[in-house]
Amino acid sequence: MSKVVNFTRKDFEREQNSGKGLILVDFSANWCGPCKMLEKVLNNLSERVDYRIARINVDEESELASELKIKSLPAMMILKNGKIIERLTGFMEDDEIEKIVNKVRKKENDTNE
Repeated sequence: MSKVVNFTRKDFEREQNSGKGLILVDFSANWCGPCKMLEKVLNNLSERVDYRIARINVDEESELASELKIKSLPAMMILKNGKIIERLTGFMEDDEIEKIVNKVRKKENDTNE
């Protein structure tokens, strides 16, 4: 069973203001074919990773998507302790996503030492 949670604008803002740890946020739409493919990848990924994964429907949260300058779908953001660390665009396989997350973690750990 997928551990991906659906986020609203309020959830995203709460994450930015008081979020702890790492979270991958997927911006998608029901009409987007690559988003549907990515949804399956993220659902599977959520079963085996130690960070949270959330999904925001850009049709329901279009104002937020506009403010965050989401211009292409699918789009993802990696947040660490509430800060946007990385932006990703387009379909990716789970191993590509994991490599980027690990790179972000290593970079963050290196800067904190």
